[in-house]
Amino acid sequence: MLAGLACALLVGNLISSRVKLRDANRDLDQLTRVDALTGLYNRRQIQHSLDEAVANADRYGHPMSVLMIDIDRFKLINDEHGHEAGDEALRLVAATVQSSLRAGDVIGRWGGEEFLAVLASTDCHAATVVAERVREAVTVSALVAAADAAMYAAKAAGRDRVRAAG
Repeated sequence: MLAGLACALLVGNLISSRVKLRDANRDLDQLTRVDALTGLYNRRQIQHSLDEAVANADRYGHPMSVLMIDIDRFKLINDEHGHEAGDEALRLVAATVQSSLRAGDVIGRWGGEEFLAVLASTDCHAATVVAERVREAVTVSALVAAADAAMYAAKAAGRDRVRAAG
């Protein structure tokens, strides 16, 4: 009876350890593929996605396109408003770009303030349409974010006043 209990306890511990190991491996896999700040693929994973898309385009004779997206004057955001504001700008742009892409398109953070989108089965004309949609969505998001920041600056300055976003 005691041996059976000890065996059951060991099996239970083994199962618990295996579950913890599986969860730790899943978390580690996530860390190796995803940019912690934006939640998008990191450069290593987006490069892998790009390599796969190129190989598939070659194999099946399908077009493919790549968008390189950069945040204009990003250094000014960090210099004038601090790195937290820069981080928030990166998260906002990442989310906006991702929501503007089509199902099947893949987006990742290429570097600092650069993002790379891989558009499988997409010719140059269609990629230009996608790029314009992304640009417009990011511009609208940036305007709303700037207006929001100006509103909070006005409140912080004592309320009942106007602050311009610029």
